[in-house]
Amino acid sequence: MSTLPKVLLNPPYGQAKDSTTRHLSELAFIERALEFANPGGRLAAIVPQSTMVGKTTQDKARKVSLLRKHTLDAVITMNGETFADSGVGVHPVIVIFTAGRPHPSDAKVKFVNFSKDGYKVQMHRGLTDDGTAASRRKHLIDVLRGDTIDDTRFIVRSEVTAADEWHHSYFYFNDQPPTLENFMETVADYVSWQVDMYVRGNGDLIKPSVEPKLSRIDADDVVE
Repeated sequence: MSTLPKVLLNPPYGQAKDSTTRHLSELAFIERALEFANPGGRLAAIVPQSTMVGKTTQDKARKVSLLRKHTLDAVITMNGETFADSGVGVHPVIVIFTAGRPHPSDAKVKFVNFSKDGYKVQMHRGLTDDGTAASRRKHLIDVLRGDTIDDTRFIVRSEVTAADEWHHSYFYFNDQPPTLENFMETVADYVSWQVDMYVRGNGDLIKPSVEPKLSRIDADDVVE
């Protein structure tokens, strides 16, 4: 069955909505597609970032199986507006595997933040190049090939396990004081992720265990 040197995959999103359709998850498509690749062949798939979390029992098992059979090479976090023209509200990543080569436990996976790819949504024009897309894409390729060095804000190299979330923000540690722009970008990413989870029928991964309690503060309690 293994006949292809390269596989490019854009599986259907959000099909695994309940226990009867878990076999239609994005990871299931990736695992199946890798069976068609030659040993040493490469697969690149563009999927929602939430796919790399592995929320369900089935997808957790698939992550274990993927690392047992194949090598995870890189995960590239894309522009959250990549599919803006299609009306698909997901934050995508590109995941790259080498087929038929079990993942070494000490292998360093490349996790890239390519959210600033040079494309922006403009009114009545959709997703457009701001003039930097070509140079940013070249920089991405050069960094992945090891021809150019960049800091951890752009790329993190780390060992992984199936229990990890396979995306840049999971491994990235920022020791710089956050700016207002950083805060707004984080909020935007979180909202995009939440929309993605609900669209795919996975609900909310974060649920408070304790309801917040509000108390009334009288004027006499305020010390000036």
